[in-house]
Amino acid sequence: MLRKLPAAMVIAALLLAIPGIWALVSTGDDAPPTIALTPAVDGVRSADARAAFWQDRIAGPTDWLNRVHAGAAQLEAARQSGDPADYEAALAFADAALLANPTSDDARTLRAATLSSAHRFDEALTEARTVLASDANAFQAHAVAGDALLELGRYDEADNHLDALVRLQPQAPAVLSRLAEFAWDTDDTTGALSYGEQALLRANEAGLSSGELSFYAIRLARFRLDTGDLTGAADLAAEALRIAPEVPAVHSTVGFVRLAEGRSAEAIDAFEAAVAITPLREALVELVTLHETNGDVDALAEAASLLEALGPAPEVG
Repeated sequence: MLRKLPAAMVIAALLLAIPGIWALVSTGDDAPPTIALTPAVDGVRSADARAAFWQDRIAGPTDWLNRVHAGAAQLEAARQSGDPADYEAALAFADAALLANPTSDDARTLRAATLSSAHRFDEALTEARTVLASDANAFQAHAVAGDALLELGRYDEADNHLDALVRLQPQAPAVLSRLAEFAWDTDDTTGALSYGEQALLRANEAGLSSGELSFYAIRLARFRLDTGDLTGAADLAAEALRIAPEVPAVHSTVGFVRLAEGRSAEAIDAFEAAVAITPLREALVELVTLHETNGDVDALAEAASLLEALGPAPEVG
C-alpha cells in the first residue's frame, strides 16, 4: 500500500523524459539512476523566514496583497513542518486578505490551497470553483480542485482539471507530479514512476528551495518503495535527507525504507527524528507498532501519548 504524502493528483500518453541540469549516474541496466539534487539558495532561506519577511511588510488592515504573500510562505512552512499551527496561521492570513479584498482570486486561491493541504477537501473544492467561475484558466485553482477531487475519489472530475493543467503548463513540476499521483491512484504503476521521475527532473531545474524539492524526491521514493525497488527508494531518501534534514516527512520516508530493509532499529531512529521536529502522525503510528513489538513499554507510552494528543485522523470531506 502506498505510503502517501498529503493531498496531491490521466492522460493516456506519457510525456517524454526531459533532461535535467543535475547528475544522473547509471547504476546498471535495470537500476534507476543515482540522483544528485541541487536546490536553489535564495536570499531568504526558510519558509518561516519568508513568512516573517512578508508579515513585516503588511501596511494595515487593507493590505491584502502582503497578507497573501505571507500566507503563501506560511503554507509552505506548514507543508514542510506538518505542524497544524502553521496551517492555521496560513489560513488566518488568507481569511484576513479576503476580508480586506473579498474579490481577490489570489486570496481565495490561497485559502483553497490551505484547506486542501489540511485535508478539508470539500471546502477547498468550493473555494477553487469560486475562483474558476471568474477565471477558467486559473492554474492554481485547477490544481487545488483536482487534488481535492482525487482525494475524494472522484477521478473523472479530477481528470478534467488535470487536463486543464496539462493544457496550461504541460511541463510544470506540479503538473507532472499530479500526473504521477493520478496514475498511481488509477493503478498505472509504470505511468506513476515515469511521471514522478519527470516531475523530479523539472523540479530540480526550477530553482526550488531544499524543502520544496525534497517533496518531489520523497514522493518518487515512496512510489519506488511500494513497487519493491528498495535501492531506488533508498537513494532518493538519502538525497532528500542530505538537502532537507529539517523536513519531518523526509525522516519518515527514510524510516519506511529502513523498515522495508528489515532494519527496524534504524527505522525507529528515523521515525523518532521526524517526531523530534514535529509530531508527524504517520511516524507516530509506526513508532507505536515498533515499540509494542519490541516490548519497550516506556517508549510505547510516549509515542502513544503524542499520537493521542493529535486527535483522530482527519476524515475525507
